[in-house]
Amino acid sequence: MKTIYPRFRLYFNKLFIGILTVFLWSREAAIAQTFTTKVDKDTITLGEPVGLEVRLSNISSHDLLSLNWVNYDEFKDRFAIIQLNGPDTTLSSDGTYDLKQSIKFTSFDAGTHALQEFEVSWEDESVHSLSASALSIIVVPADISSLRDYHDVTGIMMREKNTDYRLYGLLIVSAAIILFLFLRLLKKRKPDRSYQIAIGLLDSLDSSAVTECHQLYTIIRDFYGHKFRDHRVLSYSTRDWSSSIRQKMPEESNGIIHFLHTLDRIRFGKNINLTDRNLKLEAKEILSKIQSVKIEI
Repeated sequence: MKTIYPRFRLYFNKLFIGILTVFLWSREAAIAQTFTTKVDKDTITLGEPVGLEVRLSNISSHDLLSLNWVNYDEFKDRFAIIQLNGPDTTLSSDGTYDLKQSIKFTSFDAGTHALQEFEVSWEDESVHSLSASALSIIVVPADISSLRDYHDVTGIMMREKNTDYRLYGLLIVSAAIILFLFLRLLKKRKPDRSYQIAIGLLDSLDSSAVTECHQLYTIIRDFYGHKFRDHRVLSYSTRDWSSSIRQKMPEESNGIIHFLHTLDRIRFGKNINLTDRNLKLEAKEILSKIQSVKIEI
């Protein structure tokens, strides 16, 4: 009986920790992302500005690192852009992020115009995407009843135009060359901005020690998983993560692991002397060390 009880207690503790981990992970995963678009008016006259708001809500810092924002190429071809601001990022009270972008545009073609289907996507172990509901605007001609009538018509002399097919041929060849170069440029890999995004997330944190430590831990973990393409790190304990760090960053592992344990002690309510320590600055240095690791493709 004395031998069975400690063993039962050990199994019970492991089961409790497993259930708690699954609960915390499922709670985070249950926060659904929403992607919406809206215009401030659906009927305008020719050339009248109209505002468009694009909003993505409840996205985690991990997904934000690999986010592909809206592609406006088709939108720019169909409408005249007056103002196109970059998306603003704000941190919510539940630890997720909201992105909002404002656009001013107009049209000089009368009729009903459907806006393109806007979409965002991100990657973890698979590709996720969200599309917003379709929008349309109605463009009506301006009121010209108050304009002055002009009745004098001058004679117009028409001259026959000779077609130079050599010029058309040269234009077609030039367009083909430009298209070829453009397609080659598109094949080049987009620059990875995940490091700049992670630094921006650090700068947006508040000054609350416990809340800040939790967010610091999450941002470093998410950037580490993105850098090394290891999405399993999201379910790692600090001990398992430390083993991964020793394998991938042996020279820097001691300092990083010591910092993670410090964050753990603060997060779980232990008294730590933080005099003369700037945790946010230390976290930036760790992000810089992770960023400097060369990944062979």
